[in-house]
Amino acid sequence: MKPDLSKKAVVKNLEPSSVPYWHKVAKGISVGLYLPGTGTQSWIARVRHDNAYRTKTLLVDTFPQAVEEAGLYAKQLRDGDAPSAEAVKAKAKKSMTVRQLVELYIDLDENKVSKGERYADWRRDAKRMSERYALPALGKLKLRAISAEDIRDNQTQLLTEVSPETVNRGTVTLRSSLNYALRKGWVDRPFWREVPLAEEREQHNKSRLKQYINQADRDAFLEAAEAPLKAICQAMDMTGARPSEVRRLRVRDVKEDHVILMTFKGNRSSGRSRKFPLTNGRLAFFQKQVAGRDPDEPLFLTEKGVEWSMANLNKATKQVRGDLPIESYTWRHCFL
Repeated sequence: MKPDLSKKAVVKNLEPSSVPYWHKVAKGISVGLYLPGTGTQSWIARVRHDNAYRTKTLLVDTFPQAVEEAGLYAKQLRDGDAPSAEAVKAKAKKSMTVRQLVELYIDLDENKVSKGERYADWRRDAKRMSERYALPALGKLKLRAISAEDIRDNQTQLLTEVSPETVNRGTVTLRSSLNYALRKGWVDRPFWREVPLAEEREQHNKSRLKQYINQADRDAFLEAAEAPLKAICQAMDMTGARPSEVRRLRVRDVKEDHVILMTFKGNRSSGRSRKFPLTNGRLAFFQKQVAGRDPDEPLFLTEKGVEWSMANLNKATKQVRGDLPIESYTWRHCFL
């Protein structure tokens, strides 16, 4: 039985879904509500026209508004005032910039659904990496004009600044966005695939500093650190967790007797989590961190109240360590 979207109580109790809920409002006209489960929702018009369905996302907030807009959309189609699907694609291909494509891809509903609770973190990282490694050189280019040579030139320049691993991570969203444009018919061929990913180093050359730092020196570092840096480093010292795991912890991840650690590969969650038991002094430490805070907040924040990244964590560590060879991964290596 299809839900009655005109009733607020019904809408309020709808379960998240990867496909819209539909409500027929007239012959050949339906209004849909899309609830991906990410805290957002979208109203959609679906109209039967020329033996095919045409859809349009509506910039409205209520069912009555959606019905009105769906009716206007149907009239536009009947009167020939609405652009054809081919015209929409042609216009996008003609005028869209690479920046617009990347931003559109990051905000896609299909990403919200597929990534679920991880979407907000993924979106933040995808935007940050794209802004640093893809869009400065390529963002202003028109989609119709970008070429394999542009992709190659950007990659070559980046390799003079950062590691091959960082280049590949930093441009993964760009490549995914172009793959999406290919599916939509906005580009004619996958020219970016002509440029191989940067060749990464052998595993033994990528290993991080593994020098053991004795407990007294680690304690001295913690004593000298400001409270925000001390807190995140103490968490790594107590759990042996990777910096990526601890940086992405939320208040809600701290339970009564354990903390949930999610593992990551680059900027992407591997989808695997583990429960780290909070015994001895660990329980009191983590309970102190979550006291009176919103469940969705990052567990650890910098002195300025922003989330920790590898960049600002490394910078803060260098400012405190003095002659000690302490790195972000030191805490994990010493724990292990």
